[in-house]
Amino acid sequence: GGDNTAAPDTEDTVQTEEVIPTEGTPLGWPENDYTKLVPTPTCGGKVMSSGEIGNLFAVEVKWTMEQGLVYAQQLADAGFGDDCVEKYEKYGYIDRTANGVNVQLLDVFGMASVSIMPSAE
Repeated sequence: GGDNTAAPDTEDTVQTEEVIPTEGTPLGWPENDYTKLVPTPTCGGKVMSSGEIGNLFAVEVKWTMEQGLVYAQQLADAGFGDDCVEKYEKYGYIDRTANGVNVQLLDVFGMASVSIMPSAE
């Protein structure tokens, strides 16, 4: 018997840590009426879940605090307040309304929650 020898090409069955990009649009970022109201993240990451909850659309994204800060800067550039980066860095939370949309960005243990809600004009 050859029971004590490792079979070749076993790498296919080994669970490898998924590589999550650190730049570009997060993997699986949804494109819909809600997400078009906010800047598309260019900080990489991966969408873990997304869905509509009443008139709110929530996206759970796996990314680091550094990546979250990149997105906070994008929000600032889009007019959601000059202190977005500062707020996110300090509190891990931004809740802002601009351009007819309310955005909440919340960081929880390396997972970011982006909530998008069209605001009543």
